[in-house]
Amino acid sequence: MIQITLNGDPKRLPQAMTLSELIRHVQQVPELIVAEVNEKIYKRDQYASVVINDGDVVELLRFVGGG
Repeated sequence: MIQITLNGDPKRLPQAMTLSELIRHVQQVPELIVAEVNEKIYKRDQYASVVINDGDVVELLRFVGGG
């Protein structure tokens, strides 16, 4: 198990995973997410290569339109 901070809340993960895997793990669609890991924003084409490790701080933002 690894411990991360996800959107300000502590979260345990069964193992290290890529950013893409984490986004799917929390039941979101990677194409709709803007992701920041340890204060660095990643482009969507990088999500599969960014590994989330113990102690990382992750922010996942999903933009919603409306009016």
